[in-house]
Amino acid sequence: MEYLNPIIGGSLAGLLIAVMLGPVFFVLLQTSLKRGFKSAVFFALGIVTSDTMFTGIAYIGVSSFLNPVKAKPWMTLIGGGFMVFYGIFMFFKKKQIEGAVPKESSTEPLKNFFAGWFFNSINPTAFFYWVVVVTAVTGKYEGNPNQIFIFFVACMGMVFGTDILKAYLADRLKTIVTPTVLHRINQISGLVLFCAGSKLLFDAYKMFFT
Repeated sequence: MEYLNPIIGGSLAGLLIAVMLGPVFFVLLQTSLKRGFKSAVFFALGIVTSDTMFTGIAYIGVSSFLNPVKAKPWMTLIGGGFMVFYGIFMFFKKKQIEGAVPKESSTEPLKNFFAGWFFNSINPTAFFYWVVVVTAVTGKYEGNPNQIFIFFVACMGMVFGTDILKAYLADRLKTIVTPTVLHRINQISGLVLFCAGSKLLFDAYKMFFT
């Protein structure tokens, strides 16, 4: 019973994260459609590695010397700028010729892994989200390292598992995904990234000037 509560709590927290359709979700979907399920698995592995890195930073207290209050505006500005740039690129990317959607030749595991890690890591919201979660969970379990560890193992397991499921379902649907549909997905992904980045840039502006 001592470890049942953190397992359930971590699984529910991971499921909550899984249903949030943030910018990284759309890039994961695009990766699965363009490069296949295997590439999307490594992309998802990069995402969960980034999340694990954030929780580790928060837990071991590195965030105390990297002052979150001082670092947040710059992280927000850089992450927002990249999202806006890449969102514009995706939105205006040329539509492919009609026919079967071709798979990209690049299925390099490391390339897809670091793509997932990078896209998740440039989002400052992810870092500060995990800081809040680590703080709350540490208080809930009164600093018990075993319970906290099990909570986050369950949480990350759920996040990774649901990302794999999303990638699998997207890959199964590739037969009905025409270049037109993929083009629309690119545009939606671009808009989501652009809006998320614009919001971050606006937040950074407020942090610097208020």
